[in-house]
Amino acid sequence: MAEGAACATIEGFAAALASNSPTPGGGSAAAAAVALGAALVGMSAQLTLARKRFKSVHAEMERIVARTDAIRAEALALIEADSDAYAGLLAAYRLPRAPEAARVEAIATAALAASRVPAAVGELALDVIELAGAAVAKANPHVRCDAAAGAALARGAMRICEMNIAANIGSVADEAARVELERSCERFRSGLARADAAAERVLSELHA
Repeated sequence: MAEGAACATIEGFAAALASNSPTPGGGSAAAAAVALGAALVGMSAQLTLARKRFKSVHAEMERIVARTDAIRAEALALIEADSDAYAGLLAAYRLPRAPEAARVEAIATAALAASRVPAAVGELALDVIELAGAAVAKANPHVRCDAAAGAALARGAMRICEMNIAANIGSVADEAARVELERSCERFRSGLARADAAAERVLSELHA
């Protein structure tokens, strides 16, 4: 897609966000934030692996690197997936109002698709926060701030995901899907405190 090419650089992505097109939007920005957050947490682990004096936690750091690499790839793919899903929802809303039943069904299907992408992004954000907590506790003290920064980015992304799900869930007809989306939002809210705890731990150490 042309949009994908435009978003290939940070400068291009920011310009695309600032354009008069509805996509990419907040959901894509959330996915990008998760990718950046994962990258920071991974960096903190990499820089811990580089020092022999942290050998006792190298296995944990290797786990963090492997998972954050995977999260980063998944989140980057979801940047465009979110744009595509939202474009599908807009197309459904633009369908002729007659026959009404067909239009309502199309909107319900598109709303579910547009909700599932932020749900996936939010789950990745939760993973970043969990990994950041481990890095803040065990990584090289000189890079723990970067790990906490990764958690902060993931925290912001989760709030965006919760808002986007809330914006679309009213049009989702599948009751089981609605329940699962609501549970996702509950998990996101429970993750906020863990993200804050990572930042507070780093700040308390810096102020000590």
